[in-house]
Amino acid sequence: MLKYNEAKIVNVDNKCQLTPKLISYFDDHKIIVVNVVCGKDFTLALDHIGEVYSFGQNKNQQLGQNIMTYYETTPSIIKFEQPIIKIECGWYHGLALCKLGKVYMWGNPFVEQEYEIKNIPLPLEIEFKEPVIDIVSGFFHMGVITFNSNSNMKSLYTWGGNQYVINHLLTKS
Repeated sequence: MLKYNEAKIVNVDNKCQLTPKLISYFDDHKIIVVNVVCGKDFTLALDHIGEVYSFGQNKNQQLGQNIMTYYETTPSIIKFEQPIIKIECGWYHGLALCKLGKVYMWGNPFVEQEYEIKNIPLPLEIEFKEPVIDIVSGFFHMGVITFNSNSNMKSLYTWGGNQYVINHLLTKS
């Protein structure tokens, strides 16, 4: 097995952090991070009390802060009404699932697609009939699983730039 520090990795343009680097902000502020997800040049971190932090590129307002800066190096809290239990992100967007089964989205999951959709600067609730129990995100699309306690059924919803999945489902006989 090859160890990371033995690998022959070449940094051509000096734009890449080739070795793991401590983000000391969290240790310095005694914040216990329990989950981290990364999009294109930005990061979301979830702490043990359900607060979400964002930092990195903000070109499409994927930091969920309603700020117009291009890049933020210091993590900042994204404000939610309830504690968050899971985070996900895609290329230029974030998703969060709160304890009550509500889902929030921000940024722009449709960038580099053929749609002209504006950035979402702050978390926007995506409404479902039943509580959401899980979330996932790809580069340009999202998915959730809801749970109906009356029928004991789970349902899958997807949206965004997932035309290959949708076309497959529509053409399947």
